[in-house]
Amino acid sequence: MAVVRWINREKRRYYTAALVEDLFQASCLITAWGGTGSRRGGTRSQAFLCEQDAQRALEALRRRRRRRGYVITPLPEGRRLLVQALPLHQACFAHEGSIRAPGNSI
Repeated sequence: MAVVRWINREKRRYYTAALVEDLFQASCLITAWGGTGSRRGGTRSQAFLCEQDAQRALEALRRRRRRRGYVITPLPEGRRLLVQALPLHQACFAHEGSIRAPGNSI
């Protein structure tokens, strides 16, 4: 599993991407975004038939984040991004001390 985290300090925004394999052996690119210090944000999951397509999508995402002023940073010390690939490519993120699932707000 590859996890990348970007932060735009000027806009106080973060963006996290994880490349995982789901239960059906499809490659999934799962992204989460929001404001630093805020519980607002969103998630998205994209399924790909082959890992190369998922890698290309992650590389395109890296280029887009760089163009928009984001800088790659490590995950916060003592906190891990937990990604669980579920059927139908839904994802559950535990991030910044809170748990989020698509369509649910805390």
